[in-house]
Amino acid sequence: MLIVICKIEDLENSEELFDTKELKSNLSLWFERWFLSTNAKDIGTLYLMLALFSGLLGTAFSVLIRMELSGPGIQYIADNQLYNSIITAHALLMRCDIAPMRRVSGRIWQVRTTTKRA
Repeated sequence: MLIVICKIEDLENSEELFDTKELKSNLSLWFERWFLSTNAKDIGTLYLMLALFSGLLGTAFSVLIRMELSGPGIQYIADNQLYNSIITAHALLMRCDIAPMRRVSGRIWQVRTTTKRA
């Protein structure tokens, strides 16, 4: 109990942990490193992360479609237009986002790792 109280007092007294200028500069450096970078490995990593996120979203759409088709009649989605929109969004995500992004990110990583410098 005494250790916890001492730790809390130490946290209240330290100004280094709550320095907002340092936090803003760290966020700025992080943003610049990932979103304003021209480094091929960083761009390939961003493509891969976006492909993974799109894959999770496409999988969620697929599960929703399968739940709707699990039995006759209307199960979960009452609006037919919404059901058609989910099918279209699932197809666009899987065909236009995930497959090309995986290929591009893999090629970027492959080119950068196999290129020899003179």
